[in-house]
Amino acid sequence: MPALIDAVETEFTTDFKIVLAAQERVVPALEAEFAESGPGFLMLTAGSKQSRIRLRAERWDDRPPSTDDWEEMDDLPFETVPTAGRLIVQGFDPSGVGLDLGDLGRGRARVLARGRHRYYYGANLDPFAMPPEEWLLQLYPADGPVDPMSGGPRRLVIAGDPSRTARSPWHAAVRGFKTSGWADALGSSHGYSLAETALAAAKASVTRLELASSMVRYMAPWETGGPEAESAPVPPHPRIRDEGDALARISGRAEIATIGDVIDALVSIGLLIGEVRDGRQLLIPNPAPQPVWERWGVVGEQLDSARVRALTYEHRGIANSIESAVRWCGQEGLNTTPRAMAIRWCTTIEDVTGGLRLLRGSGRVASNRDLGFDSELGADESLTLWRGSAPDTRFPRHLP
Repeated sequence: MPALIDAVETEFTTDFKIVLAAQERVVPALEAEFAESGPGFLMLTAGSKQSRIRLRAERWDDRPPSTDDWEEMDDLPFETVPTAGRLIVQGFDPSGVGLDLGDLGRGRARVLARGRHRYYYGANLDPFAMPPEEWLLQLYPADGPVDPMSGGPRRLVIAGDPSRTARSPWHAAVRGFKTSGWADALGSSHGYSLAETALAAAKASVTRLELASSMVRYMAPWETGGPEAESAPVPPHPRIRDEGDALARISGRAEIATIGDVIDALVSIGLLIGEVRDGRQLLIPNPAPQPVWERWGVVGEQLDSARVRALTYEHRGIANSIESAVRWCGQEGLNTTPRAMAIRWCTTIEDVTGGLRLLRGSGRVASNRDLGFDSELGADESLTLWRGSAPDTRFPRHLP
């Protein structure tokens, strides 16, 4: 029977969704949709931006008994870094709570969680008044070579994530705004915030006057909107000076000066669409706008960059899991198929294909075959993936 060797428990609050278990002096270089691993660390992601976490970490002498009373689960490769010290558990702020890894060496890490989706950042609730998220980390030795494809299928709860599940016409339109490249094209300009404001104000379907009045109230809560709302000037953004120039340029307008100009610009580029219902002319947030690279004539490196950024919104989670698996395989590379990856991470083949194109386009992964945006990729086609030439995205601070 497997025996528990050591365990530690801690409770803390965190920010930016950060939950980390890493050996002292180890700095992770991965992001996680749920949990990812590398030599000496486990990078975990809380369910909301600010969370209260209750975490227990255990070391076993063999694979621990299975349990089904957890909502989410994954089983990952793990390997200690010699002389790096204990596995320190922490959130955004440092912690002295650590698990003695002893002579674990090469092994596995079972990660279990429940309660990650009780609270959503921005909801009218106090996250620290809610029951804490519960996490359990079980580390145990494993013989043989590292196999990042074993341990699946991963079990995840995606509840409430608008990037994966469209909960309303507004969420669907915001998702389309990002995955079709328009969000990236507007970048950090004032036009980006104006477009998001309009989509939020439209909600499902509104008349032009209703939309203008809602936008005025969104941007200036002390105003009431009304018949003159379309003529209301666009208020300056407190941190951005371009006054909507990016939106004007993309929509072919001389300037964006009024709320009416914003609406006209968004209709012209297809983020808002018109429809007549019961004799009323309505504006509806578009969940499936034409991609910016088709509408705006983007070519070359700009086209590739726009596509990569658009894929990031849709396939970032699976891309991080694939990249983590590739890192474990060294020079030999990860030999697999899109179908095997979809089964391992419990997702769709389309999601895997999008993640592969994102990794290839961003330089984070190299492959033995073409993974370009317009290439064909079969579900059972054999792939070998290696680490690419792009620099690591590192954890933003050193551990104590």
